[in-house]
Amino acid sequence: MLRDRVTALNGRAGRDGKCVVYWMQSSLRVADNPALELAVHEANTHRQPLLVLFVIDPSIPMANERNFTFMLESLAEVARSVEGVGAGMCLRLGRATDQVINVCREADASFLVTDESRLREGRRRRAAVAGKAGIPVLQVDANVVVPVRQIPGEQYAAYAIRPKLMRLMGRYLQPAAVTDVKNSRPIDVASDLDVIDVRRILRKLQLPVVEPSPLYRGGESRAMQALREFVDHRLDGYAENRNRPERDGTSDMSPYLRFGCISPVAMLREVIESGGSAEEIGAFVEEAFVRRELAENFTFYNKNYRSLACLPGWARRTLDDHRDDPRPAQFGLDVLEEGRTGDELWDASRHEMRCTGKMSGYMRMYWGKRVIEWTRTPEEALRALLYLNDRYEIDGRSPNGYAGVLWCFGKHDRAFAERPVYGKVRYMSPGAQKKKFDISEYIRKTGYKAKQTAYI
Repeated sequence: MLRDRVTALNGRAGRDGKCVVYWMQSSLRVADNPALELAVHEANTHRQPLLVLFVIDPSIPMANERNFTFMLESLAEVARSVEGVGAGMCLRLGRATDQVINVCREADASFLVTDESRLREGRRRRAAVAGKAGIPVLQVDANVVVPVRQIPGEQYAAYAIRPKLMRLMGRYLQPAAVTDVKNSRPIDVASDLDVIDVRRILRKLQLPVVEPSPLYRGGESRAMQALREFVDHRLDGYAENRNRPERDGTSDMSPYLRFGCISPVAMLREVIESGGSAEEIGAFVEEAFVRRELAENFTFYNKNYRSLACLPGWARRTLDDHRDDPRPAQFGLDVLEEGRTGDELWDASRHEMRCTGKMSGYMRMYWGKRVIEWTRTPEEALRALLYLNDRYEIDGRSPNGYAGVLWCFGKHDRAFAERPVYGKVRYMSPGAQKKKFDISEYIRKTGYKAKQTAYI
């Protein structure tokens, strides 16, 4: 069903050029990549070679050494793998829109294929290229199971989108069919890099320093290894353990999905065909398919995905009704970033995120909820959470990340009993967490040690 994933970004007619260019951005993989499948198809249809282009653009929002290290590690594997399908590889440094247009002109391209982005900046870059390119630009929805346009309109909760996704799941749970490029030959286009030396590139780019994760490294093969380790060792018990942050119960797939190192289709097929129990597989499908694609739907249809304006009316009204309520404590961004709140559980979760680049999904809910009552306004809380999430989480600046942060304010949720500060937005108390999991064990697991300088 490749055609359901393809959108033409301009009305340009095809031209008799010398090659097809695939501008890879959000799908850093060769296996099961529908955008690459389309690019190979166009190249073979027009009897031309294929050039895979990646632009390393340090101007993207919140670029830092952590997320760029993961990206570059993934890109290094792609650069080695594209030769296997008979394509060439070109790496450029600079502003993506300029470099893509330059390469298409230098290569005398006939068609440009790219993978789709949900985020505002990515859409703008693609639109700018489509407007300037004198050739057809085809965009492929490559990082979801069900193409987002197959479910029209924003879906306001999991219960609304779930039956629609489940009806379409079988139709789209099919792997991409990439064949080799039939006209494999060199394309005379210069590359800024012959070898991806991660440390050397980082020194050249002079990005903000956030230490690369010691636990998560990028790449297609590492993504598949992580998936198989989950299926073999943690799928059994997933339904319970995913909400027990003191245990290693999650899949750890979110960083790889964020950078497109693995296809969600391949991931789901691996789990569904694993022979695991219906309960465990069902829990994984709910998280990795229903909830993830709800986030994709949200960021595609709602332009306010980084604003409280995206919230349902009841949530906006109740937060506004309680915006002047006294706060138990107020912390600036510096205290939050350094983890000096005095809430040992929260500070430990911040430590886990800052040190590893990933916090368990359950703790991300508690982490976000607490900041609402520690800041002067809901807007200030949202700014702080978006900054911390996008700076430290490897899967920051993603639909899943934005949906998760806004969930803390009532997005995709329902109203609860009214209380100070939160109003009718769901509350997660520190005391209640003691009944749900072993807090002491979680804190020990993170390696967090309480600092002497704390404020509550």
